[in-house]
Amino acid sequence: MKNYLAVICTLFLLAFAGALCAGDDPGVPVRGVWIIRFQMTRPEKIDRFLEKAGRLGITDLFVQIRGRGDAYYASRYEPRAETLSDHFDPLEYLLNHPLRKNFRVHAWINTFYVWSKPGQPRFRDHLILRRPDWLARPFHGPVDPQDTLYLSQIRSREGIFLSPLLPGVQRHILNVVTDILSRYPVDGLHLDYIRYPGPDFDFHPYLRRQFRDRYLIDPLDFKSNPEQFLRQYTRAGYDYYSFCWGKFLQDGLSRFVQRLSQRVRHRFPGVLLTAAVKADLAQAHWKYYQSWERWVKNGWLDYVVPMNYTANNLTFVQRIRVMLQEVSPDRIVMGVSLYNQTPAQVAEKIRLVQEIGLKGATLFSYDQVEENTGLERYIRREWDRSGPAKSLRMALPVQPSQP
Repeated sequence: MKNYLAVICTLFLLAFAGALCAGDDPGVPVRGVWIIRFQMTRPEKIDRFLEKAGRLGITDLFVQIRGRGDAYYASRYEPRAETLSDHFDPLEYLLNHPLRKNFRVHAWINTFYVWSKPGQPRFRDHLILRRPDWLARPFHGPVDPQDTLYLSQIRSREGIFLSPLLPGVQRHILNVVTDILSRYPVDGLHLDYIRYPGPDFDFHPYLRRQFRDRYLIDPLDFKSNPEQFLRQYTRAGYDYYSFCWGKFLQDGLSRFVQRLSQRVRHRFPGVLLTAAVKADLAQAHWKYYQSWERWVKNGWLDYVVPMNYTANNLTFVQRIRVMLQEVSPDRIVMGVSLYNQTPAQVAEKIRLVQEIGLKGATLFSYDQVEENTGLERYIRREWDRSGPAKSLRMALPVQPSQP
């Protein structure tokens, strides 16, 4: 009987620890860091960031495994990253590492952002070469996927994006996500660039037809020649159709997030679903057509990580104040930048996040921790003030979540 009770207690503790590892305990704040893909190219780099993250008291690693339409894992759908050696699988190495048990590991993917270099990918099976018809289009002039200048013509300030609402694009992203979660026991899926490139995109012919069928107006008309459109439809007409276009793109993207969420929840229960989002809510809505507060309210995401990358405390807090009018604080893990402020300013941001009572903070990025030893001291000291965030979950045996 005693042995039976001991087994029951052990199973209960393991289940409880697994829940904590999945981020279900509201009393354990998230202390995260984004690990950019270039830290995943060799085993010794992974060894180093795991060891340093442990010293910093990190609970969550957001590890970039899909950077520009390429894979830092063994993908069935996309080419291997050019910076990797032939046989090394960074994600597999990380998940099998002895120190992995100390962290929740989130597979970070750049969803629609697929290329940024001036030249073309080395591998011909890269999406921008294999499916140029899937790429987001700007409003300025007709462009032809067969034209040799096509990739330069559709490049945004950041680079080249997929067109988020194309059925083929959405099927591809769902396949990529399913491939990752079915074969790698990560704790979470973290979506980055789950948005459009900006207000000058996406005027893909497919979307223009969809909008015209609904509103009888080609969105290119009011975008490419606003003066003529104003003369014909007045200011009220221009404002109305501009608003409808923004809502059309927002709603389409939100439906895809809902669809992706349903796929993950149904097939991979227990996997956390999160997204890095724009911190200025008005810009998120009308510049990037990203209605992320809706994604959280509807439960499609477990939490968001707004990229509140400002050194100014007033701006930092004002953005949070606007967010909290829409979203509960336990659904916000604040993104804090390291590259544009001093260690003391970073510590102030961490302290503000804790005082406001958000779910936690995530630092962008580990690269700066590696480069600036002073940052490590400030971050560890600030997090130590509020007590050891991992004390509860580290006291219990932890099992990696299974897909």
